[in-house]
Amino acid sequence: MIRCARFSFNQIQNFIIMANAYLFNTSSMAIKVSINNGPFFEIPAANASSWRPAAPNQPIPFVANPAPAPGQIGLGSNMITFYPSMEGPARSSNFTLSIPSNTPIESLQLYFFRADQGSFACMTNINGGYSAEGSRS
Repeated sequence: MIRCARFSFNQIQNFIIMANAYLFNTSSMAIKVSINNGPFFEIPAANASSWRPAAPNQPIPFVANPAPAPGQIGLGSNMITFYPSMEGPARSSNFTLSIPSNTPIESLQLYFFRADQGSFACMTNINGGYSAEGSRS
């Protein structure tokens, strides 16, 4: 017997992974990150001797959906929350990452870095080109 499941169009869109989103931490301290109210995960500090940015253990799914599930990045507005691991969630910052729906996306990178002693910032590249930035003090 073959069983078939029924899915709505929105459920099917959640399964269509466009590409992976790669997050990098270029700062000297570990950070915690949440994507669209998903669970926080840690990105270790960058390698101090080579300046190689650190990445989480798994890439973040990037789906063709304007309403992605928690932990996924989708088309349109995405809420990114992050804070330095040693400072705790009371020092968290939110910013909105906007992904255009009218551009084919082959790669998405999000870089977190320490802007100065009291603030962090992030920068987004889509298809290798600058897309957006944000910061928190």
